[in-house]
Amino acid sequence: MISLPDALYHIGVTRDYGDMVIRRSTDGGFTWSIPKDEKSGILMKGTPAGEPHHYRIETSATELVHNSRVYKAFECHVIDPGGPEWRADKFAAGIISADIHDDLLDASNWTMTNKVQFDYRQYNNPDIAGEGNGWLEGTPVPAPDGSICELIRMHLRKPNKAGILKLSDDCKQLSFDYKDGIIDFVGGASRFTVRRDLKTGLYVTFSNYVTEGAKYPTCRNLLCMAVSEDLRNWRRVKDVLKDESGLPPEYSAKLTGFQYPAWQFDGDDDIILLCRMSYRGAHTFHDANRLTFHRFENWRKWL
Repeated sequence: MISLPDALYHIGVTRDYGDMVIRRSTDGGFTWSIPKDEKSGILMKGTPAGEPHHYRIETSATELVHNSRVYKAFECHVIDPGGPEWRADKFAAGIISADIHDDLLDASNWTMTNKVQFDYRQYNNPDIAGEGNGWLEGTPVPAPDGSICELIRMHLRKPNKAGILKLSDDCKQLSFDYKDGIIDFVGGASRFTVRRDLKTGLYVTFSNYVTEGAKYPTCRNLLCMAVSEDLRNWRRVKDVLKDESGLPPEYSAKLTGFQYPAWQFDGDDDIILLCRMSYRGAHTFHDANRLTFHRFENWRKWL
């Protein structure tokens, strides 16, 4: 959700991997504009249902408004004919951006980057990355030097890693450095959001940390808060949600998930967070049976 002085905006897709569209509300979210064409909210066309061999569009969790410009990360999923339909290495990352003073419903006012797929062969470290590994669900964030980066969820052979891509000053080129683009991260195999606290200058995230020795590197039964001063070096500060059901570790990993946290700073001292939760009766850790709201008061005391 993008909150600007004149209106609220929401960017999403029309269906599963459908057209990327933006909608506007001028009454606090009660009614929304209807995208009909490239002048009224359709930003990028997806592939018609049933047609393979093309990109399918997915939008990530976070928008960024920085220096009078809005940024939105997205991914295109390349359908591999005869191959698996969903695989992390088939996602190509990109960013769209626009000046907030322009008409955001007009696709011509948006700048779109190239689309970047992860290639494990260029990383040249088989212990960490191999066939099928890749990225998705990135979050744009301003780096300490003022440039825009995208921190992105990565599926790798080792947990607790994330990727950093860099956006060019003209917002047209997204790039990844295979020498140092993969960083140690508190979590990283599931979706996360990064925001910067203006009071401390720290970057903050909530993510699914995988504890040492865990048998399932994609488990989501622990949600942690972590902070960084430079986007590259992260430290685990607080475990905010953990499994207290009494399930054995193996079953907890399979059936419990505190995942896809959507959060904001609220006022001067609080954080509010929504969690897609699988807990006490969920079919799997992935298939949530709850949506929970949390308020963390005076969160800086955890630092």
